[in-house]
Amino acid sequence: MGTEIRIEPLSKVETEPKEVVVPETKPESEPKISLKPEVPTVVEPIWVKQDIIGMDIGSGSLKVVQLGKKGLLTKLIGYGRMDIPENFIIEGIIAEPEKLAELTKKFFETDVWGKITAKRVCTSLPESKIFTRTITLPHMNEKALAEAVNWEASQTIPMALTDLYLDWQIIGPALDDPKNDEIIYAAAPRAIVDSYIHYFSFLGLEIEGIETSLTAIIRSAVSKKNAKEAVLIIDIGGMTTNLAVFDHAIRFTGSTLIGGDHITYRIAEALKIDKKEAEKIKKQKNIDKTKVRQAIDVEITEITKEATKMINYYQAKNKKVNPISRIILCGGSASLESLTDIFKEKLGIPAEVGNPWANISVYPLKSVPKDEAPAFTNAVGLALLGVIDD
Repeated sequence: MGTEIRIEPLSKVETEPKEVVVPETKPESEPKISLKPEVPTVVEPIWVKQDIIGMDIGSGSLKVVQLGKKGLLTKLIGYGRMDIPENFIIEGIIAEPEKLAELTKKFFETDVWGKITAKRVCTSLPESKIFTRTITLPHMNEKALAEAVNWEASQTIPMALTDLYLDWQIIGPALDDPKNDEIIYAAAPRAIVDSYIHYFSFLGLEIEGIETSLTAIIRSAVSKKNAKEAVLIIDIGGMTTNLAVFDHAIRFTGSTLIGGDHITYRIAEALKIDKKEAEKIKKQKNIDKTKVRQAIDVEITEITKEATKMINYYQAKNKKVNPISRIILCGGSASLESLTDIFKEKLGIPAEVGNPWANISVYPLKSVPKDEAPAFTNAVGLALLGVIDD
């Protein structure tokens, strides 16, 4: 078949997994993992879409956003963040779906800004728990292509295909050989997806879509105007940092087991303060930049090593003159003072903090604090599915 594997599956945390029992559920239809980050357009659709809740479920927190359409304006209907109790989510599986649903209902009623009223939801899966690959295949019909992707997945994923939900998408002609097609596929363990389905059934919500988090992040962080650029997305989560090269489509992804929690720990250690104070420091201006920079240098270097590998690989395969023009930082730690300068210095590419709220009308709700805005990038991207034109 002459296939060329572009990236390795995302690394897994090597810990002894706890046994998690997920109640059996049989979805009405087979869930699909969407890989297409539709970039928002300003064209008014000829039909009215239903609002949906964008729900970003992390290991320690849940973030929700609901958007609506008013003429050409995208309006914020409601948003909020809720802490998730320890052991409610284990190895990506929602181990306590009923209890989490009860907490979520109370959260919707009392602790969100605005209101969360939609009955449909779009969510994303944790990148560190799914398998994503980009491969190159000869042109072939859809049936043959599906068989080829399934064969590739069976050879490279250390799980039986019967234990996975699998989706794939043709990106377009391969960057280094236009005679072949570049395909990206993602596979997620059924145990994780089924636990999400069970959780949403307790909430009484209909699932609009299940995506990879990077798909949703690109939808909200890359504007229509800049969609023709090649950009590197760096999403700094709590326990991991996920990266993607976007050039008209997600070309490939990467991951490193360094996240915001590690950065917080280093700051706390260097400044001899507790974790809560370190989290506050990350959002403050006028901090001791030199001391903080020295404290987090090891963590940032690990992230930039992965970024450098991805940039070099993309540049080597990209025969046209379309280098990566900028870096977009997302996630809760992206607002750390001078972080954009550090990435620019280390990688030699301009860096900026993604602002998912840039084209959203927030009034009359309370504006999202600037230092918290990047943390909602995923949830905003998910919620945009309810208002953008396909």
